[in-house]
Amino acid sequence: MVKRLGPTAVRAISKQYPLTKKLAALRPTKWGRPKAVKVDIVSPPLCEDVIKRLAPSLVRHRHCDIIDVNPGVGLWSSHIHDHLKPRTHILMEPEQDAYLPFLRPLLKQRNSTYRNFPHSGYEWSSYRKLMEERLLPQQSLWDESGAREYERNDSLLFIANFGVDQLLPGYTGFASMVQLMMHQLISAIRTHSIFQAYGLVRMLLWVADPEKRLLLPRSIMDRRKTTIEVELCCRDVVEIAGYDKLKNPVIRDHSIDFQSAIKVAGKIEQEAVAIPEYRKTPDQKEAEELVAQSPESLSPHKERMTRRPWHQELEDLERRFENGEFTRYHEGMSPSNPKRGRTRLIPKETEDRTPLSEITPEWNRLRNLRNIRNSYDRRQLKIVDILDLADEAGQTEKRLFSKAGLTQKKQAKADSQIEKLYDDISNRLETFADDNASKVVNNMDDRRAFSEDPPLLLWDRRPFEPLLVKEDEFFPRQPLALLDVEPKALSASLQARESYEVCEYIISHLFTQPAKPLVRVLDSLAAGASEALIPQVPALRDPLRGGRRNIKHLRVRMLTVEMLEGLVHAWEEWLFKPSRMEVLAGMTGAADDDGQERSGAGVTP
Repeated sequence: MVKRLGPTAVRAISKQYPLTKKLAALRPTKWGRPKAVKVDIVSPPLCEDVIKRLAPSLVRHRHCDIIDVNPGVGLWSSHIHDHLKPRTHILMEPEQDAYLPFLRPLLKQRNSTYRNFPHSGYEWSSYRKLMEERLLPQQSLWDESGAREYERNDSLLFIANFGVDQLLPGYTGFASMVQLMMHQLISAIRTHSIFQAYGLVRMLLWVADPEKRLLLPRSIMDRRKTTIEVELCCRDVVEIAGYDKLKNPVIRDHSIDFQSAIKVAGKIEQEAVAIPEYRKTPDQKEAEELVAQSPESLSPHKERMTRRPWHQELEDLERRFENGEFTRYHEGMSPSNPKRGRTRLIPKETEDRTPLSEITPEWNRLRNLRNIRNSYDRRQLKIVDILDLADEAGQTEKRLFSKAGLTQKKQAKADSQIEKLYDDISNRLETFADDNASKVVNNMDDRRAFSEDPPLLLWDRRPFEPLLVKEDEFFPRQPLALLDVEPKALSASLQARESYEVCEYIISHLFTQPAKPLVRVLDSLAAGASEALIPQVPALRDPLRGGRRNIKHLRVRMLTVEMLEGLVHAWEEWLFKPSRMEVLAGMTGAADDDGQERSGAGVTP
């Protein structure tokens, strides 16, 4: 009996991509159930564009070995295989009943280097089995050849599709199973476990678009424990392709995003690989136009308020109203020809009371959005004044303390000048409700993080913009993002096991309260910790290295890798620190919570 397809499957079918029809018929009984379904890449043009984007950096992986987790229908797998011509390509697809018909043609190619390995990439035992069966005979473990753990291994490439159409909750400290998996993959770099035992192995990861912010946050509010571990263990994380409409409650000020786009546009001019116009976001196109016009375009752009979801709807309605696509009143009705109905005041430019039944739905929505915008703009202008003051404080700190040979008297005078600015900010924040004051502080930190050199977030250091993906290029229609993870060796100061245990203990504790001042959180780590450790880390008070002259203004989430490494070293030298057993007990009790407080609680500027 042929089972009827559910509505989700029907909506996901695309005439442009024939694979969607085959996938829709694959498991018809599962559609409509509250169960996560693997997301497959079904667009050959997307695969081709991604390969072109990656081509310059893929040269070093020619004829390598590939570990391919969740290849699914094998479209992406076959494209990267054809480009690299690997000597071995391991297909780790656990759902053999569903996907083997798609993969069999690849496995049966003449002189095929594909190898079917039907085990789950989510289970560490699968990788151990892969090693035990020596499916990668030309790879050698680092402990067999000596010091390999700190070398880049270009002869092996790890690719995976961790895309699912909904979050899989229930994993302690993580919002989803995929986030837990990404965290473990980053930890494997440090511990040289699973395939990272062969050396430092590059990873290309497809993940559901909302999941990417764990490794590559776009706002300081999303900079968490795992993000710090990424910065410690990875040379870079670059988003190769992704969706423009972020499903993320954390939205950064659009003025920062646009400045970031302008900065990237300046780099792209020197790029050898052109990005197709249909793969560019509106911000990217506008930024490239500004850069092309004149060098002055790189100066701070006019203030742009944070865009909310309703902004685009308002712009569309304004355009439609201006073009005469709808009117205020239904045809044949006007304020002078009222009918019975519920009344409501219309905008101030007309003083009569008009029955709601006479007003078109489009006009009603437009006037409501105008009211929302006016209220929002008034509040935002007040916020912008504080943000400008915070920018001035940060720039003053950097300017005054970039001068060599400041006398103690001049330093004290400069500190007093800076503190007056912070006092002014604090007084203005008191006029906001706590929730709104927290949002302002979050915005202040986002702007400061972007202004650092280099910017604090890896996202703002990106060499190019991600290729824009479309929903119908995936089945089901859940956009995925491709992350390029380049591992690196830990710094020499953290390579000893004991040192990293201390580092993990400190990070785990600090980032349970990322929006709190560092001093307060350090003292909750151990009595007297702030007084003992902070003087030993000069970067904490150096504005040119991301620090603050007055340390009470430095929040945990603003710490750089240099600062964290300095705190670890200072901790190891501290005579009155807790014992190693107490540290290990603290690590056991601390949750790997990557969904912890993100607000600007405390609202200290």
